[in-house]
Amino acid sequence: MGKTKRQAAAYLIMSDITKRPYIDESRQAYAFTSEDAAEGFAENTKRAHVYTLENGMDTKAMSDCYAAGARTLVERRGGETSRHSLEEAGLMRRYYNPDLNADAARYISTQRMEYIKNMRRCRFIVPVRIGNHPQLSVMYATAVFSDDTYWYLVFTDLEEYEKWGAAAADWSPLEVRIDGLCRISRRHGFLLDACGARLLISRGMLRQILGGKEEKDV
Repeated sequence: MGKTKRQAAAYLIMSDITKRPYIDESRQAYAFTSEDAAEGFAENTKRAHVYTLENGMDTKAMSDCYAAGARTLVERRGGETSRHSLEEAGLMRRYYNPDLNADAARYISTQRMEYIKNMRRCRFIVPVRIGNHPQLSVMYATAVFSDDTYWYLVFTDLEEYEKWGAAAADWSPLEVRIDGLCRISRRHGFLLDACGARLLISRGMLRQILGGKEEKDV
């Protein structure tokens, strides 16, 4: 029997900010067959690095790009460039929330408020703990900062949620929309993806997401 031909390695551009595949403002992810070309792209992009995929761009790698918010994978092979549309139907079965991941990554990179406002259409994952002694209660996880302020934890998807060390300690993930997020926060903001992007979403930013609605309306 002949030997199975090994898939050539690929070099995927990763974000230093989100610790996931890098996406640009057009929601494109990038992979190269040349390590030097990938290193050059990462250097020009700034706050990015190269991750080697020994087996090339397989289904898992493309699923990771889609989960990070990419709609298109740009592959550069020498002087040739090809573009592949990423759709959930052809990828690994998992919980995806690409719009929120894309908006968070693009806001951190550009500081453009339109990406914060875009979050109005998104879903969020909040850790909750249900107690029943002496009466039924719902608790939400928080992070306390050095200045004694605290922020509620929120995650873009289950991959980010599971990076949180306490995820299995009697906490459960709850999916909410933006109005539910505002009801939870009261006078406090949120820390999005504590082990990844670490984006602080203040009460003022929540109002921006809601399009200027007053707190009494939510």
